[in-house]
Amino acid sequence: ELVLLNSRLTPRERAAQRESIAGIPPAGEPAVVLFTSGTTGTPKAARLARDNLEANARAANEVLEVDSRSRFLCVLPLFHVGGLGILFRCQLAGATVLLHERFDPQPVARELREGATHASLVSSTLARVLEHGAAFPPAIVAVGGGPVSGPLLERARKAGRRVHARRGDLIVSGGENVYPAEVEAALLAHPSVREAAVLPAIDERWGQIGVGYVVTTASDGELRDFLEARIAKYKVPARFVHLRELPRNAAGKIDRAGLLAHPERAQS
Repeated sequence: ELVLLNSRLTPRERAAQRESIAGIPPAGEPAVVLFTSGTTGTPKAARLARDNLEANARAANEVLEVDSRSRFLCVLPLFHVGGLGILFRCQLAGATVLLHERFDPQPVARELREGATHASLVSSTLARVLEHGAAFPPAIVAVGGGPVSGPLLERARKAGRRVHARRGDLIVSGGENVYPAEVEAALLAHPSVREAAVLPAIDERWGQIGVGYVVTTASDGELRDFLEARIAKYKVPARFVHLRELPRNAAGKIDRAGLLAHPERAQS
């Protein structure tokens, strides 16, 4: 059984993930253990059997039209289900995997110009690839993670990309999933933080970034140092907005829509 851990997590986060599965016996014929991004604040182990992975691959191959002639470009990390899924799709179809160590827009654009038939990207990486070419030979691009804007879809289609996309409520920053609940829990563990909320903001380079709204006497530097000792650096908000109190609705819950419209949001 293979346990895949995100190499960008802190040692503390990786140790917690390994400990979380230590006493769980395998069920059936497991093939791999992946960790979720932690919608409730703590990543959880997902044990997947080979049957699960192959069923997902068969369905994806049908939708994406992957066959033995396909050349599938993989720039996603293999500890993510997105990257691992590409390997299973190509293994079942007899397709070729074009495996890159990391995302770089110029090599990706070159692969698409030179015969890659498929690729899996996120909104921010798709936009960066399109900066390196206005037109490409026909190819299918699966865009996962967060929202994909209408203008970006139109640009991709004009460039010859056939795009399969879905919407989501995650913060997807540079291809990594960031769940506000996990970051908020880490912020609230700071002794000087009384209230905290984390929301997405559009960013030209990363697609989205996190913005932390905090009620605290701690400085931004103190908050970053505290968070980086507990969560992966890519999860730490890019900026903080300091408020006297967070707005709340009639039910007493944080008014996230109100925070999105806050005048300090774009200035901090």
